Amino acid sequence: MVGCRAPMQSVEEDRSLGLKLSKMVAQEYGTITDTVALKAWVKQVGDRLVKALPNKQFEYSFQIVDMAEPNAFAVPGGPIYISRGLLALVNTEDELAGVIAHEIIHVHKRHTAQQIANQNRGRLLLCLERRLVTWWIRISDA
Repeated sequence: MVGCRAPMQSVEEDRSLGLKLSKMVAQEYGTITDTVALKAWVKQVGDRLVKALPNKQFEYSFQIVDMAEPNAFAVPGGPIYISRGLLALVNTEDELAGVIAHEIIHVHKRHTAQQIANQNRGRLLLCLERRLVTWWIRISDA
């Protein structure tokens, strides 16, 4: 059982999950589209960071969510969200770039896919453990 690994979901599955989650984010929080200059600034900073990535597997997008709390998050496949609450606290482009870069790396390194694989590995090990216990009980009763 040592070295037992559940397979990681594919890049295409990341994209598909990201589309589903993006719809949920839009419904739950709403995205801000009326502040064109602010949205353009966030996109410009994000796009400049994405250009520096090697091996781009995803199309990145940058949205402002209507959330008062300072927050930023990414979903698999490329969508990245910055809250209006966080933007109210950002003083420089460098600060914004640091936040966006952090979220880009989550997507680029496929952290969500890794978390899903780890959860699946745990389920796999639990299943194997149950089977071993059942087998042990059977041979012990024999």
